[in-house]
Amino acid sequence: MRMVLVVATAVGMLAGGLGAAEAAKPAASYPPGTPQEEAAYYNACIKINPALKTGCDCRAKAAMKYSPQLRSDIILSMTNDAKFRARSLKITHEEHDEWAVFSGDTAKQCGIDN
Repeated sequence: MRMVLVVATAVGMLAGGLGAAEAAKPAASYPPGTPQEEAAYYNACIKINPALKTGCDCRAKAAMKYSPQLRSDIILSMTNDAKFRARSLKITHEEHDEWAVFSGDTAKQCGIDN
């Protein structure tokens, strides 16, 4: 089910056009790359699926190795659907590729079926 959501989001991003991206600013409540940002990721993940505590923890840690923009986009996708839909129209091809790599790599690493 989660994989269907990822694929649907990717298709929506491609259909909406990839044009020039305006970087989404990370939420002011957590500086990028800090334990607070990792906690924000974990908390957003758990809110979506409380049964995935171990997987969310693993992905939160793994996300810190990827770009701040990707982390910001993923957290936004889990916390504010309307804002993420608007942001998704501006996600570049490179950002989309990074998300796909993150999703695939961490699904294997963390034992999660996207």
